[in-house]
Amino acid sequence: TTTQVSSTTTTKATTTQESPPRWYPHFDSYDETTETMECIYDDLYPDVWNTPSEREAHLFETEESCCEAWDCYPEPPRWYPHFNSYDEATETMECIYDGSYPDIWNTPSLREAHLFETEENCCDAWTC
Repeated sequence: TTTQVSSTTTTKATTTQESPPRWYPHFDSYDETTETMECIYDDLYPDVWNTPSEREAHLFETEESCCEAWDCYPEPPRWYPHFNSYDEATETMECIYDGSYPDIWNTPSLREAHLFETEENCCDAWTC
């Protein structure tokens, strides 16, 4: 009597989905002095960042959008109104020049009214 034994080998295909290159924050580049970091472009970011719950916060199509979210660059110095200097008697205030203005002022809807290239333009807008 001959018994035929059939053996089936199943091979499970293992595929790893490649992560596409994206702009993302490079946390190791964080500078405590300027409170900024770099955004870099490659596909070496953590896999968890390419999940629905993390993708929007960490992966970006452009360097600009990454830097807007993660503060790549220190605020450039600009002239802006110093509201604490308002003088009720003269109805004037000072304009000052540095980079410590509120971040919100450097957004498209507020930049033109609050940040200026020259002291004269600031004073024209805010009555120095």
